[in-house]
Amino acid sequence: MRGGAALLMALAVLALCAGAAWMVHRAVIRDLVTEGEALRGAWAALAADGAEAWFMREGWKALPATAGGEEAGFALAVPPWVFPREPAQEGEVRARYLGPARRWPGSGLWRLKVVGRALGPRPFVQTREVYVTIPDERVDERGPPVKRAWRIVR
Repeated sequence: MRGGAALLMALAVLALCAGAAWMVHRAVIRDLVTEGEALRGAWAALAADGAEAWFMREGWKALPATAGGEEAGFALAVPPWVFPREPAQEGEVRARYLGPARRWPGSGLWRLKVVGRALGPRPFVQTREVYVTIPDERVDERGPPVKRAWRIVR
């Protein structure tokens, strides 16, 4: 009967490990799933950041000086070079002219819907609503936009 005690001890340790694994397996799986979703959500947030930064830098130049009662608004596709190659991301900016800004005379108020997407088998989307003012056309050139307010919609 040599080795019987060692065998019983090994079985006891194995049973203890199996019990511990059984108790925490749901938490581990939940953490893995949440971590993957949080990471993809962060990629979507980065895509929205990139789309917003592109608009504030140069995308606003594609908008007319005044929309003249344009109800539908304007959809601007963000160029692919704004986003890194991996992970696959894309975005767009939808702009609507709200009229002259009363709080900031000499500028027009625009509402932007900035959409950032992380592509893949389960795409994630982040949508932001941003309010900017763009100074009216002066002698020959408008000034850059100024962000006044923003919120994450989804």
